[in-house]
Amino acid sequence: MPNGNTLDRDPPYGWLMVFVVFILSALSFGALGAISVFLKPLAAEFGWGRAETSLGYTAIAFSSALFGILWGYVADRWGSRWFGVA
Repeated sequence: MPNGNTLDRDPPYGWLMVFVVFILSALSFGALGAISVFLKPLAAEFGWGRAETSLGYTAIAFSSALFGILWGYVADRWGSRWFGVA
């Protein structure tokens, strides 16, 4: 018979996961800001205008927003553990 005084414990690696997610978020945020550093050199290298150079970044931003909605639904439906593994 189970004891009523038992506590559910968090997994011992919980803080490790928080740290890993923090580092990955910091790195991805840095990658988003790096476009401002590389915009002029890319335009000069390929002979593109500012609009053509920015189009790639804009396409990635919009596709991330659209797929974020899809992945949010998938995480709600099947759980975030499988979402993280993929």
